[in-house]
Amino acid sequence: MSATPAASTGDLQRIAAFRASFARRQAAETVEVPGGVLVLDPAYEASHEHNQVVITSMPSPAGLRELPALADAGLGHLRHRRISVLDDAVATACAPALTAAGYEHDVELVMTGPALTHPTVPPVAHPAVHPAAAHPVSLAELRPAVLGQLRRWMPQAPDAVLRQLADRRAARLHGADQVRFLAVRDEEGVIASWADLYLDPEDGIGQLEEVVTSDTHTRRGYADALLTAARRDIADHGLLFLVADADDWPRHWYARRGFTAIGRSHVFTRTTNSPTAPELPARAPSLVELDLTHEATALAVHRVGRRAYAVEAELIGFDDIPALRESLPELRSGAGRLRWLGARTPEGRLVAFVAWQQLAGERAGDIDIDRVCVDPDWFRRGLASRLLRHLLTELAPDGDALVSTGADNLPAVTLYKGLGFSPTAVVEPVPGLRLARFRLTRADR
Repeated sequence: MSATPAASTGDLQRIAAFRASFARRQAAETVEVPGGVLVLDPAYEASHEHNQVVITSMPSPAGLRELPALADAGLGHLRHRRISVLDDAVATACAPALTAAGYEHDVELVMTGPALTHPTVPPVAHPAVHPAAAHPVSLAELRPAVLGQLRRWMPQAPDAVLRQLADRRAARLHGADQVRFLAVRDEEGVIASWADLYLDPEDGIGQLEEVVTSDTHTRRGYADALLTAARRDIADHGLLFLVADADDWPRHWYARRGFTAIGRSHVFTRTTNSPTAPELPARAPSLVELDLTHEATALAVHRVGRRAYAVEAELIGFDDIPALRESLPELRSGAGRLRWLGARTPEGRLVAFVAWQQLAGERAGDIDIDRVCVDPDWFRRGLASRLLRHLLTELAPDGDALVSTGADNLPAVTLYKGLGFSPTAVVEPVPGLRLARFRLTRADR
């Protein structure tokens, strides 16, 4: 593309800020990473949009090199890796490390269009379809049409995946100040075409997203009616934009209707094998000490911990476990007082860890086991027991060992008793959280 005019540069910056904000606001979980944010939503694990790394500014040279490892650490429980880079120059810097790591690179055009009253807007291709035919609809009204089209596009996909891709619009409702689902119905009242419209009236910006016409209703002007309705809705707000694949036909369709490409963003994707452990793995995970000053390692520990503590919260009926609410910076700030031992697969994925510290003063020589976490994909494979046995026999063979867990977390209670720990007390540090404390006295082993 040619050099971007100054006015377009300002619009690009506003658009990038809007897209980054939308990704954060609709996410169930966000984790700050160098140059951007990791967004996650376990309810829609099949949706790349809802589980990805979004890069908005230039990482350091080390951050650029570590980007593939960061994506593996944050998305290691999923079958995909996706990194969206909203700035063209930043994407150019990111590309070498990502392509070397096996990522596919797709270019998106950021296009802006005139409002409904703009004098250069071409007429719709099918004037028989009146713009008023496009109206906001509810998710419940829209869902059957979306699900039907997904089944036509992806006939081999499992129903669970299709349901996630249809239902993820519920998360989008949180992405902007105003989120509208526009639809056009045919003469029999069936939804034939639809699109999302995201608006920030205060900032004067709106995004048109996912314009779709059912395969059974094409070439009737329904998409033009949607476009007209979106222009009508944005007319009082200002800038209307959309994102189109640089190599696909819709970009030309939008261009014929007055949209102009003002810049580019980039998407890097890679598909992995099944994230879960094989039934009979050829090679068991290796035990390695972990250094949480390493960004990708810290992110992997944070991810595994959050997933493990979410399961414990369900088991004990208490969802305010402090470690479950711990941010990545909070984890890293306290990591230095602990030693960390992890279990990594042959592919390098962290799937379990234990953290502990040597005690001082009257309890010098004893250890306090701070946390034991296993990724739920790897439950019931002996990893917690293996980590603890290695810790107690090889890394800290002397002195007593102390540990606590939710009193109603029966798998953990059974694990500690099986390793020779004896219960010493049940306490309630905060209302609703009952902790069982255990001690392993070495003379008893």
